[in-house]
Amino acid sequence: MSEQTVDTLLTSIISSLKTTSASLDNLSSFIDESNSHPELVKSLLKASSTPTSSHLEGVSLLTLKNTSLLSYINSLGLILGSRLNALDSSKKDYDLTQDKVRQVGLSIQ
Repeated sequence: MSEQTVDTLLTSIISSLKTTSASLDNLSSFIDESNSHPELVKSLLKASSTPTSSHLEGVSLLTLKNTSLLSYINSLGLILGSRLNALDSSKKDYDLTQDKVRQVGLSIQ
C-alpha cells in the first residue's frame, strides 16, 4: 500500500470522526434542551399506561441479540436438516419445499 493511499485513508477516517463527534455533540445538546418526550410518545404513554406504571420500559440489547442468534441457528438447522434429508432421499423428484414446511412444522411443536 502506498504512502499516499494510507494518508488519504487516515484523512478520511479523521474527517469521519470529526463529523461523528459533531453529530453526537448536537444530539447531546438537543437532549439537554428538551427534557420531555415528544407529543407522540406522550399520547402513546397515555393510551397504553396502566395506573401502576407510567414510565417507558426499556429493551435489553442482550435479549435482542440472543433472540436473533437463536432465530439464525434455528433457520440454519432447518436448512441443514432439509439438505441432509434431500441427500438421504432416494427419490429423483424430491420436493425441497415440502420438506421445509414439514421441518418448520416440527420445530414449532
